[in-house]
Amino acid sequence: FQTYGFVVVSGILTEEELTISKAEVYEELKSHSPDFDFSKENFDNIDRFVKLFGLIGGGYPVLLPQSILNRQNPNVYLAYHYATGRKHFLSALERYGFMVPTKKCPKIKTIENWLHIDYNPLSGKTSTFGYEPSPLYKELTPQNSLKLQDAYYKGIIALADCPEEVGGFHCVPGFHNFCEEWKKFNSERCESSHYS
Repeated sequence: FQTYGFVVVSGILTEEELTISKAEVYEELKSHSPDFDFSKENFDNIDRFVKLFGLIGGGYPVLLPQSILNRQNPNVYLAYHYATGRKHFLSALERYGFMVPTKKCPKIKTIENWLHIDYNPLSGKTSTFGYEPSPLYKELTPQNSLKLQDAYYKGIIALADCPEEVGGFHCVPGFHNFCEEWKKFNSERCESSHYS
């Protein structure tokens, strides 16, 4: 975690928890894309936010029974605890992402050059639902910005394997090691952000 900024942990959820979670995802997807039929791979009829951003229903929080239980799962807590060394966490609300197999459906592709970090490293503001920005944000500048100890942690629970031909989560390994430098070169982008 300290070297790459992420860890991969397998076996977090049981098969039963995975089965229930997948059913919830599918029902949520169908509620936003009634004509979508996963078995027919009819991705033309999928919600536009899935097409553009990979987020179901515009990325609003999903408050379904299993999704809430997953956020409180002792194994999820232990993964964060072992990775960070911290004992206490305040969990955010959950949303669902859906990776569309763009090689099969090339006209459905996440928008290019979309930087999605849910967090403005200059201001400390976050898009995490229900949370206010860091109380420090009014005092932050490119020269006086948040440090790693003030960081928010983000996690993804993959409910199914995402082979390369389908697509999946993409990250920048070690970004936390050059985040300070990135902020200096992108301060205008940070200041003009929705979360500035």
